[in-house]
Amino acid sequence: MILFHDAISKRADALAKTAEAANAKVRFNKLNKYMEYVDKDTSNFSAARLKMHEQILAELSKDLFPSSDD
Repeated sequence: MILFHDAISKRADALAKTAEAANAKVRFNKLNKYMEYVDKDTSNFSAARLKMHEQILAELSKDLFPSSDD
């Protein structure tokens, strides 16, 4: 019975590490996308496209860098 509990405990630890790695990968991908949008030349954008670009940046920024006011 002890072996079963040890196996379940090790499995739970492995699943937690896998979930943590997946979350880190998602954050990394969002950060890369954010950097692409920050570096993008917007001088030729129309007003509507510029507004959409700024909204996307704001949403990514909110996800990546949450304020401490919450």
